[in-house]
This record gives sequence, structure tokens and C-alpha cells, in this order.
Amino acid sequence: MSARIPDRRQLAREWLNYARADLYLANRIVEDPEALPAFGGFHAQQAAEKAIKALLVLLGVEFPKTHDLVALSSLLADDYRPSVRLDELAELSSWSVEARYPGEFAEVTREEVRSALVIAKAVVDYASTLIEVQ
Repeated sequence: MSARIPDRRQLAREWLNYARADLYLANRIVEDPEALPAFGGFHAQQAAEKAIKALLVLLGVEFPKTHDLVALSSLLADDYRPSVRLDELAELSSWSVEARYPGEFAEVTREEVRSALVIAKAVVDYASTLIEVQ
């Protein structure tokens, strides 16, 4: 039996569903007083990363294994690039490492994670608009 190969639109929607799940988790974590807020930042970054990769999949653009949101967004055609500033994407990219390991970075505040969530949500919402309309 051969493996099912989804079309680009379907695969992009699957990536987008993962992005939405990460966004959901980030929101839950930041509101839970028992959770470490840094994990919310990590999931916010992951949401934006997967949303950008969903757009790349939709466009048929191969992408490297990287968490660098600036590099990933630079692979998008201009009319598919989210209207988030590059410095915001760079800041959000830092959550892919800083949030995962103790001891090397300053303690994360819930307010910092909420700021990351605003950026991530903008990227996910933008990707949703383009992928769902197509």
C-alpha cells in the first residue's frame, strides 16, 4: 500500500492546524499561574514558525530546518509575507531556544509572553486568511 501524498493546500492546512494548536497552548500556559511562562513563549514562536511554513508549503517553496522566522519569511513572495516587522520576528525567533532550557537566560515574565503572543497571533491569522481563502 502506498503512502497518501496530500496536495499542497491540504498539507498547508495541516501545518496551519499545528500552528493554531501551538497558539492555543501558548495562551493557556500564559494564563496558568502554575505553568512556567517561558513555555508559552516557546509555543508562540512555534505557532508563528508553523504558520510561515504553512505558507511556504502552499507556495511550493522548500525551506531549511530552522527556527529563524526572519529567514523563513524571506523565502515568501512579498504578497504572502506577514506584515509583522522583521525585528518582531527576530525577537519571536529567540523564544525557540531561550524558553527551552533553564539557567542560561533571564526569568521570563508573563507580560513578555503576552507580547510574543500578539506577534504570533498576527502571523497565524494572516496565514489563515491566505490558506483558507485559496
